[in-house]
Amino acid sequence: MDVIFELDSPFRSSYQMHRLVFGSGGPIVAVVAGLRGNELNSIHALNLLSAALRMQKLKGTVWLFPLINTFGADECRKRWPFGNQDINKAFPGDSNGTPAQRIAAALIEATQDADICIDVQSGAAHVRELPQVRCPISGAELELARSMHLPIVWRREGE
Repeated sequence: MDVIFELDSPFRSSYQMHRLVFGSGGPIVAVVAGLRGNELNSIHALNLLSAALRMQKLKGTVWLFPLINTFGADECRKRWPFGNQDINKAFPGDSNGTPAQRIAAALIEATQDADICIDVQSGAAHVRELPQVRCPISGAELELARSMHLPIVWRREGE
C-alpha cells in the first residue's frame, strides 16, 4: 500500500490517501471508493475487490483507492468533517485550497495516468439506488458502460 498524499489534521494522526496496486503494465484501471464517509457499501465493495485481485494474474494494472474520506468514515458522515465540505463536489480540486479541494486535486493527479477511472458510490443507508454508470456522451467510456448491461447509463457532456 502506497501513501500518495498526506495532509496535517487538527487532531490524531495526519490524513493519508492510500493506493493499492495489483498487476503491472497497461492498461491501467483506477477504482475509487469512500469519497463520502457514509457510503460504506462502496468501501466494502473495494475490500472485496482487493481480496479477489490478490488471487489473480492480471494483464494490466488495477489501482485501488479504498477509502478517500477516512475521517468522514470514522464518523459515518457524508462530508469531510473539518469544514463540512463534500469531497465529491470539490473536483477538480485545488492544491492550495481547502482540505477537501486539496484531496480532490491529489486524487485527480494520482489517477491521471489511468486509462479509466471508476468512482464507486453507493448512497447512504437510507438511500435506494439502481446500479448506474455516468459517462461522456460518446467514446470508449460509453461503450464500456453499455457493455455492463446496467439498467441505467447516464450520459453527460464530455470534457
